[in-house]
Parts: sequence; C-alpha cells; structure tokens
Amino acid sequence: MEKSNRAFFIAVEGNDVVGVVFGQLFKPLKISNYGMKGYISNLYVVKKYRGKGIGKKLVLRMIKWLK
Repeated sequence: MEKSNRAFFIAVEGNDVVGVVFGQLFKPLKISNYGMKGYISNLYVVKKYRGKGIGKKLVLRMIKWLK
C-alpha cells in the first residue's frame, strides 16, 4: 500500500502474512539541508520465520521506496 508520503510492504509465505514494514516520508524543518526525510516506523516478522532474511528484504524494499 502506498500513499503519497506513507507506505507499507508485506511478506507472504503461501497464504500467510509473515512480515510487514511501515515507512514515512516527511518534509523537515526549514533549517535542514534536506528536501525530504524518511524513516521506517515499524518492522515485524513472525517468530518462526525470523533468521531467513525476510526482515532484511522488507527493510531494503522500504529504503528503495524512501529514496
């Protein structure tokens, strides 16, 4: 799901959602040298799926979107 300044991505295994990441872009204060900034607000991977690189893939996907 994407909005103009927010997005989330999910990881699916079969019919199960096994991970999710949320991120947001925002315009910083005028004293900042950056036009836009972004951050990852939440990352979750179901316990039995941890250690398989799912969280890393979700973070990398979100970073790509934030750029």
